[in-house]
Amino acid sequence: METFRKIRKKWHNDVELVADLHHNDTHSRLETLFSYCQNEFLKSQGLDLTQTDKYRYFAELHRLLTVQEIDDPQVHYCRIGRPYDGGYAMVDHFPGKIAYSLGIAGDVSWDREMVCRGFDIYMYDHTIQHLPEQDPHYHWEKLGVSGIAGVADELKTLPELLARNGHTGQRDLVLKMDIEGFEWDALANAGTETLDCFDQIVGEFHDFLRMEKREQILAGLRALNKTHQLVYVHPNNGGEVAYCGDLMMPSLLEVTFVRRASYRFRPSTLIFPTALDQPCLADRAEVELGRWNLPDQG
Repeated sequence: METFRKIRKKWHNDVELVADLHHNDTHSRLETLFSYCQNEFLKSQGLDLTQTDKYRYFAELHRLLTVQEIDDPQVHYCRIGRPYDGGYAMVDHFPGKIAYSLGIAGDVSWDREMVCRGFDIYMYDHTIQHLPEQDPHYHWEKLGVSGIAGVADELKTLPELLARNGHTGQRDLVLKMDIEGFEWDALANAGTETLDCFDQIVGEFHDFLRMEKREQILAGLRALNKTHQLVYVHPNNGGEVAYCGDLMMPSLLEVTFVRRASYRFRPSTLIFPTALDQPCLADRAEVELGRWNLPDQG
């Protein structure tokens, strides 16, 4: 009976430990470790993982997320937003003075810095009741973003938001997106005319490891690639990482796209993360992407 009590106590302690790990977001670390070990085991068996659906999906993501460098020595990068999570690497070239900020929650650090650069910010988030601070250059509405018009009164498409503010057809707008996975339908259905209004698009893109969303994700990236080129990528170290063969894929990526028509490009030699980056979670090591592009992408 005493042995049984000890086993039961240990079982309860283990359950509480696992629950605590999950609560503290350590679950993603365990998932990453499991994915890595599983991948190494399968590789040790000599399996050709390039023939799996997962590998083909990861390879297509890498192709659609190929990083190119801007071929102009006068163009530099800056980091805008608070330290750690909430800051984004951006091209330090802003020909316009209007920005759209989709997804606010309790953080307006990016918006505040853009205002300091002379911008008016059109801000949208239907999950909050008010902004954490006010500024005459903030234009906030309690609206969310959808890919399809008329889904709900509190949801508008990106073309509808531009039309609402009289910005349809304008050039040199800036777009920041952090809308928890809803970016894919919004991008896929925005249309090239709307996307082409934005000289620069930055944000956090979600759900890369959710295989059930892969068609939505690929559709969004294909639409974005028609008008824009990825020039910078940074993984959010709060999410898990998955491995398949010689490829890895984070669940969350911070990205910087620029309009293709605005710049010339050359193959990237960057190794990510760079000195400009900061980990999203300060108490965790960065996720090392290394040379992000596939070997045949330069």
